[in-house]
Amino acid sequence: MTSPETLALTIWLYIGLVAWVINKIGHAIQDHNNDKNKHHIAVPDKYQAVFDIADAVVAEYDPIKDMSNPAKKAEATAKVQEQAKADGKPITNTVAGGAVEMAVKKRSETTTPSEAESLGSVDEN
Repeated sequence: MTSPETLALTIWLYIGLVAWVINKIGHAIQDHNNDKNKHHIAVPDKYQAVFDIADAVVAEYDPIKDMSNPAKKAEATAKVQEQAKADGKPITNTVAGGAVEMAVKKRSETTTPSEAESLGSVDEN
């Protein structure tokens, strides 16, 4: 049998070990979060300009009521691609469509649900 002093010492050693492990895990999580923030990649100016164009075009097509949502998106995509080309930043149809989708999503997050239905949800084809 072990003495009460030995048992108490063993318990305190285990408590110290658990506290040390928790401390190391906390520091590892903190370091991971700091590293994740350091590696943020900025959007190139070319694409930021395209996103700005898409925001303006979506705002322009949003209030149109006599057009279906897919037609609005198709027209907006074509107009974004045309405007980007005119600004000396030629892009593909896929990039223009993605920029329009992002603008629609951003606009729907900042407007009321009834206003967001005007251009359609992002999931709609």
